[in-house]
Amino acid sequence: MQQRFRTLKQAAGALGSGVDEVPEKVRQLEEDLGEARRQIAALRQEMASGIFARHLESVPLVSGVPVLTATLPNADADTLRQMADRFRQRYPSGVVVLGSSQAGRPLLVAAVTEDLVKRGLHAGEIAKAAAQLIGGSGGGRPNLAQAGGRDASKLQQALDQVPGLVEKGLKK
Repeated sequence: MQQRFRTLKQAAGALGSGVDEVPEKVRQLEEDLGEARRQIAALRQEMASGIFARHLESVPLVSGVPVLTATLPNADADTLRQMADRFRQRYPSGVVVLGSSQAGRPLLVAAVTEDLVKRGLHAGEIAKAAAQLIGGSGGGRPNLAQAGGRDASKLQQALDQVPGLVEKGLKK
C-alpha cells in the first residue's frame, strides 16, 4: 500500500496537483491530447491540400489521359482519398495515384474515373503493382484502391512507374 501511495504522490507531483486531483488531471490531459491530435490532423490535411492544389495545376497526359502522381508528406489514408476525390471532381476522366509516408510506412491511394475503368484500367491493379516496389501489397475496387508497404525510400519510384502502368492498361 505504501508503495502504491508513493507512486500516486509521484504522479500527483508530476501533474502539479494534489493526490485527490489526479483522476481529474489525467482526464483533462486526455482531453487536451485528443484536441491536440485533432488539430494536428487538420493541419496535416490543410498542408496536403495546399501541396495537392499546386499539383492539380499541371497534370501530365499519358496517351491523352490526365495522370497525376504526387507525394503528400504525412498524409493519412483519409486525406489521400479526399485528394483523389478532388482530382476526380476537377478531371472527369483521369488517373490519380497519391503517396505518403507516416512513421516510415509508405501508403498509396489510386483512383481511376469510371470511363477509364470501362477502357480496362483498374485502380486495384495499379495500386498492387506500385506497392511491389515499396515492399507491400494492395488492391481494391476498379475505381479506388489502397496499398501499403515497408520501404518508404522507394515511394517516388513506385509513383514514377504509374504512367507506364496506365499506358499498358489502356492498350489491353
